[in-house]
Amino acid sequence: MGEKLNGSDIPTSFVSSIGEVVWPPKETNNERLKGIFPNPINDKDSLNYLLSELDNLPFLNHSRITARALISKKVLMNFDRQNPLCHLFETIIPLDGEVFGNYCLVYLGKNTIQRTPPSETTSQQYERAASIFNENHEERKNHDFIDFEILVIDEKMRQDTQIQQMYYQLYSTFGWNEEEVVALINNPNNLLVAARDLNNGRIVSSGLVEFADINFNGLPTPLRLAEITEANFKRISRKRFISKSF
Repeated sequence: MGEKLNGSDIPTSFVSSIGEVVWPPKETNNERLKGIFPNPINDKDSLNYLLSELDNLPFLNHSRITARALISKKVLMNFDRQNPLCHLFETIIPLDGEVFGNYCLVYLGKNTIQRTPPSETTSQQYERAASIFNENHEERKNHDFIDFEILVIDEKMRQDTQIQQMYYQLYSTFGWNEEEVVALINNPNNLLVAARDLNNGRIVSSGLVEFADINFNGLPTPLRLAEITEANFKRISRKRFISKSF
């Protein structure tokens, strides 16, 4: 195995947002502990064990702990919604197929108070999202993107120092150091898509899809996962650039 860089999720030189099959969760980038529970959850007791384990994990010097788990749909359907550990559930994704059709991929997590955004910020973001989705369709189609091009960052571009610096400018706002950004760009499991301003050649937006094969104990085939893990942009205005991340 390759040497682990600061901020890397997996035991290679790659930076991963999906993380690795490991329990308990291990240190990753951006003050996180992260892990994928190795065993499929097929009964209530196993689910309660997992939730209790996660709830009792100490943050140490981190502000967020996240976990992914493969949980039976039947177990989830029968789970007590009044259970005090329900707050650990973040996302539930139903799966299909011969091997995984009876399961959901479940995202679990907990944050420190420092990582929880103020209610005012949450309300503002919700109102902004609602306004975008409620825009008149006729108005939306008139947005002018003539000055931009969408491109896939190929192998040659990944090695371009100017491209790397543009990505660093996007990600540094959110605490990424230059080494982590370069590792992220060069991870062969990542598909990078960017928007480039044709007026100055600068990358102003980036989307990243990470691919991973997750092997769960006792299952004959891995779960093939494609996850949009990062999306950053600089919104151009007359006076300033505004950085965003999703």
